[in-house]
Amino acid sequence: NTSTEIGKFFISQPEGGAWKGIYVFDWSVDVQLGDLVEVTGTVDEYYGYTELTYCDVTVLSSGNPVPNPIIVTTGQMASGMTAESYEGCLVKVMNVTVTQEPDNYAQFAVDDNTGACYVDDFFDVYPEPTLGTTYSYIIGTVHYGFDEYSINPRTMDDVQSGTPVNNTKKSWGKIKSIYK
Repeated sequence: NTSTEIGKFFISQPEGGAWKGIYVFDWSVDVQLGDLVEVTGTVDEYYGYTELTYCDVTVLSSGNPVPNPIIVTTGQMASGMTAESYEGCLVKVMNVTVTQEPDNYAQFAVDDNTGACYVDDFFDVYPEPTLGTTYSYIIGTVHYGFDEYSINPRTMDDVQSGTPVNNTKKSWGKIKSIYK
């Protein structure tokens, strides 16, 4: 279990990765972050969003490590074909700037210079950014609704504001001279 709120939670295979997560729509059990669960249910396409419904959920153990988020670009999340592979997964975008302030549904856009994607409040976590606000990273589960994919932080710990993180390494390495 990678995130939870009563009646809605996401599960991922322990190794994480693209195509390894799914949304579980189930009101019968209260699961916690880090629970290892066994789920049987019906696969449903709810307005284009794949989810498990009519589930039987068994908590096998608690306190397990949650898979690391998959680092993606905002451009990957903006592309429907690519974003679909992260549907239900835990992802992380880095070094983003707010390019569209929150709308009436608490959805706002961020961009890491590869194309803007949306951040939403599926778990009622709502950073209140203004245009130009920068975030070192935003982590969240990927949800699909109203023809858009969005990243949904689980808690405010998933949102790190401030100076962008330098994630590039520069090295001259060994250079062979082609001049003699």
